[in-house]
Amino acid sequence: MRIALTIIILIYSVLASGQDMAAKKTGKRPKIAVVLSGGGAKGIAHVGFLKVMEQAGIHPDLIVGTSMGSIVGGLYALGFSPDSIETMLQQQDWPAVLGNKVPLNYINIEEKREYNNYIAEFPFKGIVPQLPSGAIKGHQLELLFDKLTWTAAPHEDFDDFYIPFRCVAVDMYKAEPYIFDSGNLALAMRASMSIPSIMEPVKYKGMLLVDGGLINNFPVDVAKKWGADIIIGVYVGGILPKPGQSVSMVDLMMETSLLASIIDAREKEKDCDVYIEPPLEDLTAAEFNKVDTFIARGYSESMKYYNDLLAISKKLEKYKPVERPKPHLIDSLYITQWETNDIHKKNTDKMIKGMLGNEINAYMKADDIHKEINKLFGTRLFDKIGYNITPVDSSHYKIKYTLKEAPTNTLNAAFNYSTDNKMSLIFQLVFRNLLLSSSKLETKFNVSEYPSFGLRYLKYFGNHNKISLAASYRFNYSPLLTYNQTTFKVYSEFKRFYSDLIFDFNFYTSDQSVLSARYAFQNFDYNAVTDMGFGRVTEYSLVDDAVSLNYKLNTLDNKHFPKSGHQLEVSAVYYIDPQYDYFFAFNDTIWQNDNPFSVVDTNFFQFRLKYNSYNPAGKKFTIENSLNVFATFNNNDYRLNSFLIGGVNDYNRFYNISFYGMPLNYLFANNGVIYKFGLRYELLQKFYIGLKLNALFESQTLTTIGEDVLDIDNYILGAGLVLSYDSPIGPVSIVVSKNSWPGPFWTYFNIGFNF
Repeated sequence: MRIALTIIILIYSVLASGQDMAAKKTGKRPKIAVVLSGGGAKGIAHVGFLKVMEQAGIHPDLIVGTSMGSIVGGLYALGFSPDSIETMLQQQDWPAVLGNKVPLNYINIEEKREYNNYIAEFPFKGIVPQLPSGAIKGHQLELLFDKLTWTAAPHEDFDDFYIPFRCVAVDMYKAEPYIFDSGNLALAMRASMSIPSIMEPVKYKGMLLVDGGLINNFPVDVAKKWGADIIIGVYVGGILPKPGQSVSMVDLMMETSLLASIIDAREKEKDCDVYIEPPLEDLTAAEFNKVDTFIARGYSESMKYYNDLLAISKKLEKYKPVERPKPHLIDSLYITQWETNDIHKKNTDKMIKGMLGNEINAYMKADDIHKEINKLFGTRLFDKIGYNITPVDSSHYKIKYTLKEAPTNTLNAAFNYSTDNKMSLIFQLVFRNLLLSSSKLETKFNVSEYPSFGLRYLKYFGNHNKISLAASYRFNYSPLLTYNQTTFKVYSEFKRFYSDLIFDFNFYTSDQSVLSARYAFQNFDYNAVTDMGFGRVTEYSLVDDAVSLNYKLNTLDNKHFPKSGHQLEVSAVYYIDPQYDYFFAFNDTIWQNDNPFSVVDTNFFQFRLKYNSYNPAGKKFTIENSLNVFATFNNNDYRLNSFLIGGVNDYNRFYNISFYGMPLNYLFANNGVIYKFGLRYELLQKFYIGLKLNALFESQTLTTIGEDVLDIDNYILGAGLVLSYDSPIGPVSIVVSKNSWPGPFWTYFNIGFNF
């Protein structure tokens, strides 16, 4: 009996011991791979899936991504949580990132005037304009990826990430996929989403890489080759239309180009242990402004598979987990070395060294590097500037800047239609380093009923381009209408011809400011178009020389719809021997046409100060404060030197000062102050409604061109309601305004960029 009992106890002990050993989580753990497809903005839905995956307790052994799937997957593989990725995506100004535009405050003061003022820019090859290889050059996009992947700097091998990672692109030379498993993560992400004809391709190791979605948008095969035992796939790519479903021409073209990739994805769906496809048919791949919607859809659809994901998590409990400590996300690195790729222009190379080579043997943050890169980009000598950080040893790093020089010569084009100037086609030719190094020749044409022309040649001096000399010629032909002061009915019309020859000496006190000394020879001619009646002036002109001192400061973040920054322009002009010529009409006979009534005035000063400031008030409101001070130190009043008040735009001309509530060039005024207050609200993305209030205080009698003294107690008030849209072809504005006189409302419309 005792022997039998002893045997039973021994057997039980052996069995119990076996159960204990099984409970110690031994054995080979199955490999889990997560595959995230491309789909443009639709790929943001992957963040919603990652949230559900974490809730189910799954920690994958590999992440494979294509296009937007590589962005979300790469960040998660580095150790960023789904919530932090969501915040990153919400905080991005996607139109700016995808539009390759840096904020205006990073653009050099010399380049601000023409920056972001054209619909298209065409580089020259020889003397023939070329189409750009991609609408999005990728400068801002690469900087964004560089910043987001900053913490990957210590790891060149993607297997060393918190979760091993693979990224799919396509080599256009061989028409086959290329799998990134090491190198620069930011470059891999950028290559993986380089949609042909929309984004410029990436040149890498002799390949021309574009969006992986063209061939392998759902890279389940990459996970299988890696040896994954369990594959969880999330697909947000293109889908085939259903019978009876209406399909737009744009969608049809897109789906046709991706047809092979869509069919390939449907085949790979069968190899997924869990397959999730969020319903996104009503959304487009370009709607990056709908981050919350995409994530919510991804989360909601993934929750339907929560039990399947939980079952996988439970299945893995009996295995010993992979020990991968959460990485420390780096915000600064100690840089001991730096270099750039070869630059063709040696004078440009000197400037680069002056701007980028000052922060060696110091800790650097991504924001600091990006600030310096954007300043260099602001010279407009480069199409794209990126960087790569590699370890020198365990605690020191080298940064290599990769610069792509901008085309030497470009043709820029835009159009404009406005109440003031009707229809215009605008062209600009830019030739850099023509005849002399560090130089720029600009020619600009306004093809319209009232043509304009400008020619300017500028030469920089010194390694840091702090000094320049410039010569320019300008010609402008425009109508000058006169109005009845209470009805705004046109009283008469003059043809206005203005031309000047200018020589400037410029000293750049900073990237955002310049002090200029100028000599100008200028000529005004006014010819009456309508019958002015007996004793009226039919033609008058002014010829003079002028010397001036000018200062400009511009820190605005946007040219057309600024939300922050300041703009200051101060000019003091001294006129030398101004000569006025007048022609009169008497009984329809021109009095001594070849001998006009002429007056040579004494020399005199004019002064103008223009200041604008913009400040954000919350996320949607922007407050504007503007001040214009103008003065003429001359006892005579020949009107040709007077300032012209009225209209919505001052067109960056010395004599024009805008005033809401009256037409362009409505008043002549020699001395005065105009204060303007504006409040703008963003109704929808890039759609605005604004209120403008302004007041004109004048120390002398105000006059119109066709009227006499105005009894207005030397001040006028005005207000305007503005609806506007920041469109890809230029600002669109509708203005309804009124001044304090008894009279009609004045309306104004504009679409496109101004000359």
